[in-house]
Parts: sequence; C-alpha cells; structure tokens
Amino acid sequence: MSRQLLSMCLKVLALAELGLVSGLLAASPFPPGPVVGWGFNDQGQISPPVGMDDAIGISAGFKHSLAIRSNGTVAGWGDNTSGQLNPPVALMDVRQVAAGSTFSVALRSNSTVVTWGSDTGMPLGLTNLVAIAAGTGHILALKADGTLVAWGSNGNGVTDVPASATNVAAIAAGPDHNVVLLTNGTVLSWGRNEFGATNVPAGLSNVIAVAAGFHSLALRGDGTVVAWGPNGNGQTTVPTGLSNVTAIAAGALHSAALKSDGTVVAWGYNDQNQSSVPAGLVGVSSIAGGYDHTLALKSRGRLLDLQVFAGLTLDGGVGSTNRILFSTDLTNGSWTVLTNLVLPKSPYLFFDTSAPATGRRFYRIESP
Repeated sequence: MSRQLLSMCLKVLALAELGLVSGLLAASPFPPGPVVGWGFNDQGQISPPVGMDDAIGISAGFKHSLAIRSNGTVAGWGDNTSGQLNPPVALMDVRQVAAGSTFSVALRSNSTVVTWGSDTGMPLGLTNLVAIAAGTGHILALKADGTLVAWGSNGNGVTDVPASATNVAAIAAGPDHNVVLLTNGTVLSWGRNEFGATNVPAGLSNVIAVAAGFHSLALRGDGTVVAWGPNGNGQTTVPTGLSNVTAIAAGALHSAALKSDGTVVAWGYNDQNQSSVPAGLVGVSSIAGGYDHTLALKSRGRLLDLQVFAGLTLDGGVGSTNRILFSTDLTNGSWTVLTNLVLPKSPYLFFDTSAPATGRRFYRIESP
C-alpha cells in the first residue's frame, strides 16, 4: 500500500494561532515554561506568580493575564475586581484560555467552554468548540464544523456573525471587532470599523494566522505580516524587512511578532513600554498582547496534539501504527522519523523534546 500522508507539512508555531488544521491536526500549547511580561503593571498584570515555570499557554486581557499550567489548570494575575482571576475550583483539562476586559474564558478538552468574572451571558449547551477569543465585552468561539458562535455585548454588531463566516480556520477578537481566517487563506472581519479596522486589504491571501487590537494583523504563509486599521501610534506600520514570523499578537495600540529564531519584535504605542521587548529575550514559543502589556511564553521544545475526529480513517483505522516525522527544510525532501505511535481513540500529546529552542521545524504524520 502506498504511503498516505495525513497532513500537509505543518509549521507548529504558526498552527498555535490556527488551532485547527484540516480537521486532523491541532496544535496544542508548548512544553512547560516560564512567562515573561512587559508593559503597564499597575495591577501586576506583567508579574506572573513567583516560581511558575510550567505554563503551556497564555492570554493577555485589559489588566489581567492568564496561563494554562501543565496540569491543565489555569493561573491568573493582575486585576481581580470582577473575579476574573478566580476560575471555578473544579476547572481542569484546559486547552486554551482567553482574557477579556473583566472576564476570563477557558476551552476544555471536551470542547466545552467555562467563563468567570463579569457575566457575559454565555449560551447554554455549547459543544464541539475548538477555539475561543475574547474582546472587551464579547466572546467569539469556533466550532469544529468551521462555524462561529458569539455572545456578550453587541456594540457595533460585534456578535452578529456574518452569514459568510463559514469554513473558518482561526479567530481573533479585538476590543469591538472580530477578524477570522477562512480555510482558503482569506480573511473576514466585522464590528466597529473606525479607521478601517474591518477593511481587509484587497487581494489578501495565503494567510495562516490573525490577531486583533483596535487594529488588525494577518500573518502570511511566507512569514510576513500585513496590518490595517488605525495607525495613530504606528501599530499598523510593520517594521521594514520583518520576515520569518511564526506567530502574531495585537494589543490595543501595539503589535508583536514571534520569529522562527525564538525572538520577538514589537511596534506601535509604547507609553508603558509595551513595545519594548526585554533585552536578551530568546527561546520564545508563544506571545500574547494585552491592552497595554505583552506576554511571552518560553519553552524548550515542541508539542504536537493529534486530535482524532469522528470519521477519521487511517490505514487500518484507529489503532494502526503511524509515525511522526520532521524536517527543517521543505525544499530538500529530507524527513527524519521522531517516533512510531499507535493512534489512540482520544487526543494524543507528543512532546518533541529534541527540538531546539530556536529555529523552525515542520511536521507530518505518515501511515506506512
């Protein structure tokens, strides 16, 4: 039997923004590491708990920050006036977090959502969710079938999901507008359109990730960044020559990009040093933008999450032996086997502990 390639060559760091790819592979948070923050700290939002070095996912909100810990629980720091740092005691198995203004959201491994802090009016019975994003007063969620659900404050029609929002691959929520990536690599946006935040540039394509503050960002497959919307503080003026970007994040009036070498570039408003990346910061695997602060997650390896969805068939089905391979260069056709595995009936977490802290690795799954 000929080899069946079950996924395209995937850039794991970029996939962290996508959340879901072709219904087969989902990028999970990275191996545990510490969180670094910079910018405004009036509520302690850039000061994670002392000794916390096991974060695997991060999010930055208005004046608070969240992290997923390696045991699947959530840690929070910063402003807690509405209880946004107090997750339910029994909350476990968290896959993604999103910090809003005075509320927090968590996506669990069973594809359900939990919120705490100020009430957002979450609809009952939400299931089959694969990604979440939080604005100032609203929440946007992506379902496994590529459709969207939105709730909360509806100023500027931000929770009125357009009928054209289908086949969605990734989502981002600004304070009062949304930006979503479609599976064909194009972008759709709606909500408040002051200064053109929802005016997606004509012809924009080959996008692999999106981010939103009061402005909008898109990461293209060639590692470059496109920005649009208000630019009073240079937040949409992408630094000349910026390339090899693997992830993006947007604060209210500033922008940040993670490069393939594990370093971070930031630009835009800098009144609270939110765009002043700490000297010597390297080995970063994920970034997040708050209102006027920025977070970076440092880690040592790569983590792949093989999510089995209904109807997925490999050679022999679930229980067959497959293998994970990696390459550092897609042009030479050279792949190295990392491990053989028997595909389980539930999500499978795989840590690539051999991956260097910097540099880029592409992964694929192969069924011999």
